Amino acid sequence: MSSKPSFLPISQLALINPQLTKIVSPYDEISFIPMADVSESGRLIGAQTRRQVDISSGYTPFEEGDVLFAKITPCMENGKGYHAVGLINGVGYGSTEFHVLRAIKGVNSRFLYYWTTMDALRKKAETFMIGSAGQQRVQASFFDYFVIPVLKEEDQRFAAHVLDILDEAIRMLASVRLSPFFIGCRCPPWLVEVVAEAHLSIDGSCVSGRSYL
Repeated sequence: MSSKPSFLPISQLALINPQLTKIVSPYDEISFIPMADVSESGRLIGAQTRRQVDISSGYTPFEEGDVLFAKITPCMENGKGYHAVGLINGVGYGSTEFHVLRAIKGVNSRFLYYWTTMDALRKKAETFMIGSAGQQRVQASFFDYFVIPVLKEEDQRFAAHVLDILDEAIRMLASVRLSPFFIGCRCPPWLVEVVAEAHLSIDGSCVSGRSYL
């Protein structure tokens, strides 16, 4: 029988608002992610770049694999956040209204990201907000209190992989429901679901058998 996982505060599994460790030239192009470019479903809407020298002051720095967590209301309650992958030159700057979480060794950053999207975490974060109405922000100390399970690395990767598949399935289903073929037609709901599942299978996300390792 497997033992129950232990739990630790997020701040013991990730560095909170760390400094950059990767050095880039001041004139190198890097990723720029303002709050408006992050959707409430955790997707990057834009793909902006800037020279490092132009944004190194007045913005929040982060590196490849870091997790961005919107700290200001109503962005936090609405679910805004992003797993910063595919950054230009491995570095980015963004809104000062992001907390940055950098997974430590042994912690899968994608697994950590999915925890920051959980309703339970967002609801608890609301109780750590300070400031005037309309300008309330989650304190960094919140991550000292919210605990998540400590799993083996392979289990973290597996969990993140499964959540990626579910996330893609939800996205695919939404796109099928909004496609011109279905808008305005009187298709039964089950047909929409079947077509969405078929699209997902053809895409290979569920049937390719690719490894999560």
